Amino acid sequence: STNPSGTTTNQPTPLPTSPPTMKPTVTNNVIVQQEFNVCFPDTYCSIITNNLDASLGLIEDAFLSVVLSNVCLNGSCNPSDAVFTVTSVCQSTDQPSGTSCIEFVLNLPVVTIPQANIIIGMLQYAFSISLQSFQLTIQANALGILSPLNSLLIQLLTITNIWVLDPSNQYYPDWGRSNTCVLNDGTAPSYIMFNPSMYFSNTIEECCTRFYPGNYDACIDPNQMGPCPGGGSGGDGSTSDYEFNGWDLTSQ
Repeated sequence: STNPSGTTTNQPTPLPTSPPTMKPTVTNNVIVQQEFNVCFPDTYCSIITNNLDASLGLIEDAFLSVVLSNVCLNGSCNPSDAVFTVTSVCQSTDQPSGTSCIEFVLNLPVVTIPQANIIIGMLQYAFSISLQSFQLTIQANALGILSPLNSLLIQLLTITNIWVLDPSNQYYPDWGRSNTCVLNDGTAPSYIMFNPSMYFSNTIEECCTRFYPGNYDACIDPNQMGPCPGGGSGGDGSTSDYEFNGWDLTSQ
């Protein structure tokens, strides 16, 4: 630009009003796994078991809105990533007579182990203060066929076990790809990541024993794979010596 005296001045380039930000991509490989009970008078068992999916959905929605929404506040977890598994419904428990429980397992992916340890403390605190809000939320949302639950009394909302699982150094069955147990590098399918206790093992030996007992040696080391039944003479390098579960390893 030119000032009144006719000389040229260099004006600095103005900063953008909204500078771009770079947000790193984070993979949630760490799992907080929690077992918890929701207990109530057993007079409600018939309506719950006769409308099981809707009843469980009602309880899980209340858990998300009352408990997890107050736990996942800093971006270290996302309530929508939570996966619930029901292990028992209205079974006999150690609770007083007339009380029945639904037992859940919650798998919650988080970012890091330190954050997982913080979330564990927050979950424990949230459970200690959330019983009344949890009950009121269920009652308020119990409509239609579930309207009898609008008077549901939650007698107990408690954590029975809670721990941190880090599958990053664990093995899982690589079905449909290598058909062996492989070390998790963050590319495990989501159904495996969200059920770590079911699919992950600490060692390749443990994984192969669990998931490939009939082909243990080949699972441990595909190079040690012997001939298939009816195959070649063994060790002559023919294709039949290297076929396993329908895969031709000579072409991999």
